[in-house]
Amino acid sequence: MLKLLHSVAIMKPIKINIKEVIKEIVWGYYHLLKESPKKNFLAIPLLKTTRYFSYDDTQRQKLSKSKRSQEKISTILSSNDWENLFFKMLEREIKKLNNSINEYWSLNPKETKYEIVCGIDSFLQDYKRILIIICSYLLAIQV
Repeated sequence: MLKLLHSVAIMKPIKINIKEVIKEIVWGYYHLLKESPKKNFLAIPLLKTTRYFSYDDTQRQKLSKSKRSQEKISTILSSNDWENLFFKMLEREIKKLNNSINEYWSLNPKETKYEIVCGIDSFLQDYKRILIIICSYLLAIQV
């Protein structure tokens, strides 16, 4: 997952017709796509959107089901507008990610060498430069 996040964070802007993708998109559509920048790009908005529609409590750091999250999902489903809400949220997340990538490239980033190491292996390496801790927010600490 960290490799996917990094590849999207540094990817060059791609042309994506948001309205067309929204019409076609379901997770099945995503899984049918061949490995490509488009597939990597779509993973992030889909994960964010589907997490909102899950029983996961976004206020907690670990994945867990809470009374509040169950009530949220019950309210969404009883409104009979969950599908419209899902696609509006997905469209918003796609636009947000697209804007972030364009902003990143507008800063003319320099080419860098990197290696992504996850889990316990990240603490066993002597050459690490940045430690990323994932909590309820993403915090990067320079070591």
